[in-house]
Amino acid sequence: MPDRRSTQEMEAVIHGYLEGDCLALAFSLHWMCGWPVLGVAEEGGDDFLHFAARGPDGQAWDALGPRSFDRAAEAYVEKPHWETIDAHRFVSTSPDVDEDAITTACLDAVSIFGPALHPHVVRRPMVAPHSVMREKS
Repeated sequence: MPDRRSTQEMEAVIHGYLEGDCLALAFSLHWMCGWPVLGVAEEGGDDFLHFAARGPDGQAWDALGPRSFDRAAEAYVEKPHWETIDAHRFVSTSPDVDEDAITTACLDAVSIFGPALHPHVVRRPMVAPHSVMREKS
């Protein structure tokens, strides 16, 4: 079923995934496609400021689509240091990501990336990974 949101509504969705909900989107790509999740911090720092999934094309997939990791990091840090994270552990301990956020991000990922994502999906995007959410309790 095609996404019926307006261009402005989709721009707001994308903006949300660039300004705070990027972990949920990256995790949804990990969950649906099996791709690793990476966080970027300023070189020498340990606070992740943005998250993306690494697609089979070697590109960073975030709300703006597949692009180089340097390009994905440029709005967040001057000297990027990307690190692969344990996505399940990270999400299960994050207070900002819950079952609803992941379910929404899975559905939004399908809308944002459309046909480019379809060949990579190995899990249906309709159900959030409840086992991860149970770990939070």
